[in-house]
Amino acid sequence: MVENAQTTHTPLGELTLPLGLGTKSVSYGARDALLYALSIGARPTELDLVYEREAQHALPTFAATLGLSFTQTAAETIGYDTDAVLHIGQRLELRSALPLSGEFELYGEVTKILDKGRAAIISISVSCEAFTAEYAMYVPGIGGFGGERGSRDAMPRPGDEAPSVSLPVSDSAAAVYRLVAQDFHPVHIDTRVAQSAGHNAPILHGLCSLGMSVVAACRAAQWRHDAIRTLSATWSSPVSLGTPIELSWQAEPAELVFESSQSGSVVCQGVISL
Repeated sequence: MVENAQTTHTPLGELTLPLGLGTKSVSYGARDALLYALSIGARPTELDLVYEREAQHALPTFAATLGLSFTQTAAETIGYDTDAVLHIGQRLELRSALPLSGEFELYGEVTKILDKGRAAIISISVSCEAFTAEYAMYVPGIGGFGGERGSRDAMPRPGDEAPSVSLPVSDSAAAVYRLVAQDFHPVHIDTRVAQSAGHNAPILHGLCSLGMSVVAACRAAQWRHDAIRTLSATWSSPVSLGTPIELSWQAEPAELVFESSQSGSVVCQGVISL
């Protein structure tokens, strides 16, 4: 938690962008990549995803977990409490298939701050030789600084007749994912924090629901995960634990559009390109 942010940090309207967040070295092994695949719904029979003798690459969405710590760095640098922050958008650009194990030097920067009145949207870019990951974070309580308001681009949606599949979400999905992906935001495990943020109970990580959607959509469309080069997604609603997600998708030769819903509400929309 950041204390006394208003007196110890530069006001949002006076920040010069892009705002550098420094560099970090990250490394991971095959075990990390395989556990991640299992945590987002890869099946034990999908040996190219979960078995070290057959898997050659990590899933593309794993890249987003590698740069996530820069969202905390941005909060500490700018000066806001992360407990109520919502991850509302994600973009990935992979320059090649992500290796099953690797070590990268990541550079992070805040690229945009939008003023939404009562809140701000902070855009954070993390890049290395293998990928660029961009995170859009909705931060309540720090808007009204006179900045650019901006707009949110609409995501393409599958057609009304698009096929769909139900994806189970276990009661323990968030508790497992937070350890696998090292995504330790308390809203996913601590009922008190979740309720203070307006939820009845802990909610699933957005990056987990995104990973689940991508794995299932690629499986259904018979797309190769290691061929994916770009991914854009937005979240509209939180995902409750213990209730299935309904995924619909529409595949074109070089583009795969998907949408996930829970209890009639859209939670995640995205488009994947080769």
